[in-house]
Order: sequence, then C-alpha cells, then structure tokens
Amino acid sequence: MIKIENLSKSFGEKKILQNASYHFPLQQRIALVGANGAGKSTLLNILCGLDHADSGQITIPNKV
Repeated sequence: MIKIENLSKSFGEKKILQNASYHFPLQQRIALVGANGAGKSTLLNILCGLDHADSGQITIPNKV
C-alpha cells in the first residue's frame, strides 16, 4: 500500500500541495481528478521519483 503523509510542494510562493495525506488502497483502482493547477501531475511526478516534495513522507513497498 502506498502511503503519503503531510506532503507539501511549492513552486516559488505558489503552494501546490499542502499537508496532503492519503493511503492508496491495496489492489484497487483509483482516479486522480482535479482542476488545472491543482497538483495532479506534481503528485504523480513525486510518487514516480521525477520530482521531490518540500516536506512530508512517502512510503512505497518494494513490490510496487
């Protein structure tokens, strides 16, 4: 199960993610929906290791 806790990311003074927390359900499909600029791509880039969060913690099991 992927878990994010208190994840924050800013670009300059613009806060994209602020204290975001979520536990992704095991073996379930999810949808990531939001307005333009809400942080969807930023969150995915952080989860994939293409970008780094300013603060918070991500737990990704080895088998994922």
